[in-house]
Amino acid sequence: MLGMVRHRHARRALGHMIAHGGAKPPPVAGVVAFDDGDTLDVPVRLEVVHPPSLSQIEPLTPQILYFGHGAPSTASARDLVAEARTRP
Repeated sequence: MLGMVRHRHARRALGHMIAHGGAKPPPVAGVVAFDDGDTLDVPVRLEVVHPPSLSQIEPLTPQILYFGHGAPSTASARDLVAEARTRP
């Protein structure tokens, strides 16, 4: 992306975005806490699971796992736990 800054039009577009709030994230309207076992009121009815350790994630069989960090995953929980255990 930095290579694009050498072009005048890219610098103008970047300057315009920064000047008009493009570099400022919108404020968070509110935070809602969820308890373990709650079902989120969204179209796919997500279930909240607060695992205290990897061993409680491993037996789950969800279609998609959403973590508090990173991108959602469609890999099996068992595979994700095995991968996490290999990391330092």
